Amino acid sequence: MHLGLHFFSFIKVPPWTPRNIELSKYHMFFCLAGLKSCMIRGYSYIEGVEELLHALKQSHYEMHAFTNYPIWYELIEEKLKLSTYLSWSFCSCITGKRKPDPDFYLEVLRHLDVEPASCVFIDDRMANVEAATDAGIVGIHFKGATSLRQDLTLLGLDFSVNKDEEDAAEHKAEYFP
Repeated sequence: MHLGLHFFSFIKVPPWTPRNIELSKYHMFFCLAGLKSCMIRGYSYIEGVEELLHALKQSHYEMHAFTNYPIWYELIEEKLKLSTYLSWSFCSCITGKRKPDPDFYLEVLRHLDVEPASCVFIDDRMANVEAATDAGIVGIHFKGATSLRQDLTLLGLDFSVNKDEEDAAEHKAEYFP
């Protein structure tokens, strides 16, 4: 099962972050280093999401970012290290396509070489979820980590990694190689 994750759904986005506006058209002058620092400080995981991503990764689910975010996604990676859990495979600033363009979803399926029904697309914007389902992909509207965990379980995904057992295994490997 491939999970197409829209990382905006999983991190807290600073309220001042422009999602679809171009700063240059406002003729704004700003300190680039200061803006970068401010943006990095503004991002964090939504409660419960990092644990869920960890459990999915430990259960060997393949996960990819599928985002409309500009090159600034690199700032998010710098702070949150999302690549620990997923691949930055489908960023519109690299592919030149944006959600909810149907071609973007079809390009993802071609690239992964998978059937649409074997993928789960998760997004906080319903229009993007609807476009995924129109392409035959299972779509989940992200509302929070708890409801996402329930939705994925209802789909039959098994990702019940026991953290205590995992910690014990790491501890054992450390002291008893």
